[in-house]
Amino acid sequence: MKSPFKGQSKTRLLALAVYTIAAVLVIRSFGYYPPTKLTVTVKGPVPNSYVLYYDTGGGFNAADLVAHGTNNGGEFSTLEFWLPDREIKNVRLYCGYKTGEIIIKEMHLEGLSSGHIWKPEDMARDFEPYTDINYWQIVPGQGLLLRAVGAWPALTSVGAGFNKTFADVSQSRWLLYLIFIGLPVILLMTVPGYARLVSYLSFMLTLLVYSGVLNGISNITVVIFGGMAALCLVELYYSRKDFVLVLMGTFIAIFMVELGVLAHEHMPNNLPKKDTTYKERGWVLPDAELGGVPAPDFRQEASETIGNNYVFKDVVYTTDHKGRRSCPEVKQAKKHALFFGCSFTWGHGMRDDQTMPYCFQDMAGGEYQSYNYGFIGWGAAEMHHFLRDGAALDDVRQKEGIAVYDFIGDHISRTTPRIKEDRRDDLVFRLDKSGNLDGPFSVYDRKDLRAWLRLFGDINGVLVEASPSVRFFVNRFPFGPVSREERVKATAKVVIESKMLYDSRFKGEFYVVIYEKDYLRDDEIRLFVSMLRENGIHVIAVPRMPNPADENIHPLDTHPSAARNRWVAGHLLDEINNPSKPADIVLTR
Repeated sequence: MKSPFKGQSKTRLLALAVYTIAAVLVIRSFGYYPPTKLTVTVKGPVPNSYVLYYDTGGGFNAADLVAHGTNNGGEFSTLEFWLPDREIKNVRLYCGYKTGEIIIKEMHLEGLSSGHIWKPEDMARDFEPYTDINYWQIVPGQGLLLRAVGAWPALTSVGAGFNKTFADVSQSRWLLYLIFIGLPVILLMTVPGYARLVSYLSFMLTLLVYSGVLNGISNITVVIFGGMAALCLVELYYSRKDFVLVLMGTFIAIFMVELGVLAHEHMPNNLPKKDTTYKERGWVLPDAELGGVPAPDFRQEASETIGNNYVFKDVVYTTDHKGRRSCPEVKQAKKHALFFGCSFTWGHGMRDDQTMPYCFQDMAGGEYQSYNYGFIGWGAAEMHHFLRDGAALDDVRQKEGIAVYDFIGDHISRTTPRIKEDRRDDLVFRLDKSGNLDGPFSVYDRKDLRAWLRLFGDINGVLVEASPSVRFFVNRFPFGPVSREERVKATAKVVIESKMLYDSRFKGEFYVVIYEKDYLRDDEIRLFVSMLRENGIHVIAVPRMPNPADENIHPLDTHPSAARNRWVAGHLLDEINNPSKPADIVLTR
């Protein structure tokens, strides 16, 4: 029998060898976890929303969740939770937010070619109550009975049982070897020229997408793509006459990648819609620099629903004569507490007496007068504006006190030029060629940024709408003129300059309270914190509450609850009164 490799050039055999080694390294290093489905058969007292959090190795995070609602109460419903294409260490299931009895009949984890069913006795072994459950018992013929006694009843997987089961069910390396090595070998033996290596590249691209490598730019990505591109050029040189095959291979490769990413994109997550409504109009006034500011001396009623359930209803927001969220006057206060930040500071879903600035003032016992300069969507740039302008501070009668900036990771993107978002006319900062702070300015004020706007406008208007793979890369890569490191450094310098502006006007200390890191990496948080501390700024990382279920106003809304606001205010007050030695900032949220 004639060898399939006879007649193949050394260049082509080398290409196959390089590709095969690269593919094996990726498969063995990163594993492969195709999207899996966890089905829960459950019966609750009333229609409700169930939320499944998953831990991929860094702890449970507010963004790592899927949700599903039940249409009726008193009957069993089948809830389908699609897990992402990553390794899942543990899961935590929040069983709505109503008290009463809940029965879980079974859980079924479905992978590509196998599955696993947890019967009641298996759930009792691999799971345990997490919050607001005071009864946990197997009922023969029905399932695992839970009695919910609080707002957020939840059970969580324990030990290595769930992770081992997940790995056994979901991992399918044999399929990867077949698709990403077997098929390219066939292509090598049957398809001539450049078309073959285009197919190699498309296979490797799809493999890297599903292995998770392309969630960020990594060294292995650069090496593999560089090697594949070089091999393509070599093949193109030796196969200049195979124009038709080149064209066919290119279209086949693009089609395969598009189809794969489209299937990935349409994986359901069943997240119920979140909607916030306001009773009164005109409560946000246009502002030339800030875009919009809360109206002075205004009373607003806000409500929020997730699915068919209220998170909060008719919560009253009031503002003072400067448009700040109201804090009652403390006539005997000798010190001020200026609070800057976003909706966390403003108090999304909180009454006036539940916001963090109010809680701090109340717990300080009359020593401090709080001034709340936070608002929805704001960040460090708005703080810099208030401290630079000074007009908003002219009624602060206490000349000594503290300034507090409440930080979440998303403030990095709010403070620096944004290309993919709609708020392109907001004040932003960046670093100039010398590393100094440049700003504030609008994106439209810079010629190079306007070019990026036009470019992204064309891509967003045509390719993003038409191509799943373009959407994939635009959403994941740092698309724009500012690198992640520059964003972190620029935001830190905005905070540092804000402290200098504060020191020029008042006598006191400057604090940064870090709530959540969001999408920031640990090294980026450390860089941000080190820059602040080097310039005399106190940095406090908000610790987890004893019961994490008490931290947010809803599992699908990560804004702090009233209990968490008091928790943070208490820690801030303790740090002011009893300064501790700076510690390394470690955040799992």
